[in-house]
Amino acid sequence: MNLNGNKVHTYPYQTDVVSGFHEHRTHQNTVNDSVGATKAEPIKGVKGYSYLAECEGLDMIRGLTTDYMHAFPLGVASMIFHLLTSNEYKDFPWYIGKQMNVLNKRLRSITPPSSIGRWPTSFDNLSKWKASENKSVFQFGILVITKGILPDEYFEHIADLVDAMNILLSDSISPEDLEVARTLICDFCRNFPILYHPSFESANVHSLLHFCDKTADLGPMWCHSAFFYEDLNKDLRDMFCGTRSVHNQVLDAVNIQNQLPILAKRLTPGSEVSILYSDMTTHHKIKSELTKIAPRAYSIGTSTECTIREPLKTRLESQYGRGLSIQKFHRIRLGKAVVHSTAYREYYSKQRNNSTVRYLGENGDGLAGQVKCFLKVTGRGSVANYVAIIKPLVNTNERLGGYLCGAKFGNQLDAIVEVKDLWDQMLYLDSGDDAYVALFPNTVERE
Repeated sequence: MNLNGNKVHTYPYQTDVVSGFHEHRTHQNTVNDSVGATKAEPIKGVKGYSYLAECEGLDMIRGLTTDYMHAFPLGVASMIFHLLTSNEYKDFPWYIGKQMNVLNKRLRSITPPSSIGRWPTSFDNLSKWKASENKSVFQFGILVITKGILPDEYFEHIADLVDAMNILLSDSISPEDLEVARTLICDFCRNFPILYHPSFESANVHSLLHFCDKTADLGPMWCHSAFFYEDLNKDLRDMFCGTRSVHNQVLDAVNIQNQLPILAKRLTPGSEVSILYSDMTTHHKIKSELTKIAPRAYSIGTSTECTIREPLKTRLESQYGRGLSIQKFHRIRLGKAVVHSTAYREYYSKQRNNSTVRYLGENGDGLAGQVKCFLKVTGRGSVANYVAIIKPLVNTNERLGGYLCGAKFGNQLDAIVEVKDLWDQMLYLDSGDDAYVALFPNTVERE
């Protein structure tokens, strides 16, 4: 029964077993249960025989994944956002909708890097958020946004799930990491009906308990995510117009797409048609000039002569000699990320912060900072050195959950860091009240 007195189907956490549920499904017991099962009379949730049972070598349980996109971003995360902000729950201790102005202000203050495709600007239109928006805000922003507003027990409870999902979405997961994630998820599911209400123990909440097993069997959750296929839905929709003979329209469009590369080989290189075809079939390509400047880095666009003021000029001369020729540029491609200088951001992309990086410190440790500009420094021997001028961020020793680290700008001199010593692009989350930095769990997941 839910809060309104209506009947709902729930999946209670089983507190007498470590896993939170009594029986693990197997391929064979699922096949056995399917015998005699029907949609009207399912057996243990099995509603009939599946032809997948005939696929040799396929384990229907371990070989098929849980749909994490619908279970987590569109399921649990969306439900938690709704519980925290909906007036429907204004009389409950978890409700923070009275602070909606503060929540929205913090949400808008955060300027994520461009690798996060969608970032909403208001909790008021929560029902219209896409899966990627729910995921990004929950995975990266919710702890920063609700800090000091959400009661501690609810804050720590949400932090358990945030930390677990960041582990399961990493590009490298050790067995020890997996056990940490399993413990965090079990704690989250065990405390969910205590903090909220048993009626909210939905199938999506229960499915979290299977995430670690799926990760062990099939790899990180982004490896078998539905985000990729959702992204293809738009491509599929563009293949037909109207409602007549949709299947034939799709087949015609696929045939045309398959033939285009063959026809393209007949085009004269450099012709207008060849250039047009190249432009139309090359997506997300950086059209500016790329120059390799380090093993993992390329400068983007052209550089311009510049005059460097003191004391930076003296510091550069002490490092690279006198009589330097110095050129400035503002963008590089670092691995798969594009890093902008803060000057470029001020002029072109104030809604995105692509300037925060992790770099090699003098003591061999990883430090965080924001790139003010990139320089091509050429000495008398005509040897070019590519450096980043970085405004360091100081660790405040505050942590939110297991991955957000408090940071602020100090009074240190700007750091002169060779581009080859730049490690990663980082998340910089400034709510307007406090700021934090974090590394991306992975750099391959598509939203």
